[in-house]
Amino acid sequence: MRVAADGSEAAMGLRILHLEVTNCGGRPQGLSGYPRLRVLDENRTRMDVRVREGSAGIATVDGFDDPPRSVTLEPGGTARTGLMWRNTNTGTTAPGVGEYLEIAPSGTRPWQPVEQPAPDRNGLHIDLGTTGTLGVRAWYQDDGR
Repeated sequence: MRVAADGSEAAMGLRILHLEVTNCGGRPQGLSGYPRLRVLDENRTRMDVRVREGSAGIATVDGFDDPPRSVTLEPGGTARTGLMWRNTNTGTTAPGVGEYLEIAPSGTRPWQPVEQPAPDRNGLHIDLGTTGTLGVRAWYQDDGR
């Protein structure tokens, strides 16, 4: 499996990063639930970030709190997830800016780096402000499954 960043959105402090997983193998692979995530700083040191399933009360975004469903990826098939956070600063100490992600697509899959699109090879810039919280969407396929 290959996981890559696939674009982001930002508005008024709300950030959403889209991730796509591709089955690079020769047989179907199943996913269900939520991926596990680690946010890393510029030195690739793991940051103290709370990762919560769904929107985690960060914002109301269509689909983000949809219940998890099982997804089957045929060879070459893809599924998506999203990460959501707010760049809110309250004047307290911020956890820093995440530049890299590691992901385990499911509980049985090993940790691996998230590939970054070519223009962003210098980091993903996960600017959590002082919230330290990241919401993650359950795996889904664009056809609504």
